[in-house]
Amino acid sequence: MTGVVSIHPSDSVAAQWQPLARVRTHDLVLAEVERRLAAGDLRSGDRLPAERQLADALNVSRGTVRQALRILEALGVVEAGTGSGPGSGSRIVSDSGAGLAMVLRIHLQLASFRLDELAEVYGLVVSKAARKAVVKATPADLDGLRELVVAAHRARGIEAGTVTAAFMKSVAQISGNRLLAVLSGAMQDAARSAFTLSPISNPQPPLGFTYGAIVDAIADGDVEAVSELVSAHVRDLCAASGVADFERAG
Repeated sequence: MTGVVSIHPSDSVAAQWQPLARVRTHDLVLAEVERRLAAGDLRSGDRLPAERQLADALNVSRGTVRQALRILEALGVVEAGTGSGPGSGSRIVSDSGAGLAMVLRIHLQLASFRLDELAEVYGLVVSKAARKAVVKATPADLDGLRELVVAAHRARGIEAGTVTAAFMKSVAQISGNRLLAVLSGAMQDAARSAFTLSPISNPQPPLGFTYGAIVDAIADGDVEAVSELVSAHVRDLCAASGVADFERAG
């Protein structure tokens, strides 16, 4: 009969079912580590079993486990361990900032985002951290920041960049928000080469006076002043480093 299309049963099945994505075996190992981290079965400082033991437990090859561990190490999730015995096996890291900074640097080099975009988000993050630091700062915290102010007055050249990193990371840590601290530290590390170019060796205004004003504002409980001072400081660092201007972070 003309005009009638014959449909083979297998055609209707193909229309209802989609092919499964091919999963690499090492991705399954990564997923298992992620699952255990989410469940709390693995925590910072815990050691994973040695390669052979982990391969046997997961019923995969040692090569598969080794590949998964290399990826986790590159992401800053684990620190590689060698040898055998109780001290062998990779260890879950307690500070993921280094891995996050590396990921940001790679994407920066791939042009996934521009340096000025990274700087803008960094300004927003540290401004938020500084506002929270006003509420959280203890007398001991303020003393630590004042020591960095003294160091900033004396710092020159590359040392100024080191003091800048220490001061901004300290403010973020005082905020009490670990994610803010990790994010700000990672973004700062990712853009560190830009923030420590030669123009910053003679910043205007001088670092010591800028940081002294920030510490005074934190001690006075002036949230708005702290936010503005930190945001202005990030803009000054970017301008001194040749980074394109960006919107004011508030």
